[in-house]
Amino acid sequence: MVKRVFQIGHGYIGGSLLVELLKDEQYELTVLVRSDDKAARLKALGVKSIKGGFDDQEIIANAVSRADIVIHVAFADDVPSVEAVLKGLRQRPASSDSAIYIHTSGTGQLSDEAAGRYGPRVAYSDDEPEGLDALPPTAQHRNVDLIILKAIREEKINARIAIMYPPCIYGLGSGPFNKQSIQIPALIRGSIKLRAGLTVNASLHAWSSIHVHDLVRGYITLLDAIQSHKIDLTNPYFFCENNQPFLWRAISYAVAQALVDQGLMQHVTLKHVPDELAAELMGSKELTYDTFAHNSISRAERLRGMGWKPHEVDVFRTIDEEVATTLKAEHQLQ
Repeated sequence: MVKRVFQIGHGYIGGSLLVELLKDEQYELTVLVRSDDKAARLKALGVKSIKGGFDDQEIIANAVSRADIVIHVAFADDVPSVEAVLKGLRQRPASSDSAIYIHTSGTGQLSDEAAGRYGPRVAYSDDEPEGLDALPPTAQHRNVDLIILKAIREEKINARIAIMYPPCIYGLGSGPFNKQSIQIPALIRGSIKLRAGLTVNASLHAWSSIHVHDLVRGYITLLDAIQSHKIDLTNPYFFCENNQPFLWRAISYAVAQALVDQGLMQHVTLKHVPDELAAELMGSKELTYDTFAHNSISRAERLRGMGWKPHEVDVFRTIDEEVATTLKAEHQLQ
């Protein structure tokens, strides 16, 4: 039986996930797109499209109401699109089979606001939901997640709902559009401009990590488990990490070494810059503060309990390729 999948997001994560879902003939894929060009490129892959943006709530709600599976892998802080998804789920007849909704948040929500203070790092586990429930509403992405959690716990929605929390994602994606993540490429761009490995608050903060291909396999594992009713969704939290957290300072050093190898620097040099300059160099004040000045450590106990495990190389073995890809993109933009 064909299952109708409606996906919001076709970029770095979403595009890579589409490629994987296309391998399974049971899925009929439809994606929300803004442009005719992207719709045409997706059609060539065998993916249907619905034209609209995140603010087109009626378009989204209507598509959701007709889907068996909804996957949101776009901007984690977008309230209108999430409200539209929930509206569409409410419109589904109570007599119909329950839909599946997987939302994508992020472990930026776990950031401890260390901002240069190096105390003990707190590791959050997804099989301890009480710790996640206690996160403040001001935490990154939390406002959107609270909307979903309220719908899960206070309303009778005919859907099985889960929230995926990726950490720092690395590696080149396999989708038709955006091939790179956000955090490490931003650090690379800032380091290129600085001609040194950029550090913020000494960059001694640690983050969990996951290769994009391992993350995609995590989505597939989660989707399969939900469909087979093998997972308790009264706890909707799911992490996906490779048990290889890194220090941002080590990433900056690896980037500097790659820039030396590319001939952009003579020696491996790290340079600390104030937050304001870092934001200017990397193109994002929020990214500078929310990522590079905080710790975010997660443990994906639940996916591992389903048999998932990471297979890809660690983040440091992808830096050379990330730097080369970023340099190529920067050259094309000039």
